[in-house]
Amino acid sequence: MAIAPRTAAGTDASGRKLYLAVVDGRGGSVGLSVSELSDLMLTLGATDAVNLDGGGSSELATRTSRSAPVAVRNVPSDGT
Repeated sequence: MAIAPRTAAGTDASGRKLYLAVVDGRGGSVGLSVSELSDLMLTLGATDAVNLDGGGSSELATRTSRSAPVAVRNVPSDGT
């Protein structure tokens, strides 16, 4: 499978921890294959994971508290 930006979610064996990952893949960042994304999720601690998205729209946005603004945490190649 091709090297590309990726977004994934996974859980640990207990189902109590959620792991979210986004990997940029253009404009200076290499990206990952689906197999490499699987290895990353295992390294993070996920025993079950799903590849959610790939390509320039891969984006992770978070906020640190309910009153904080939402912030994009990566650099999507298609822009924000």
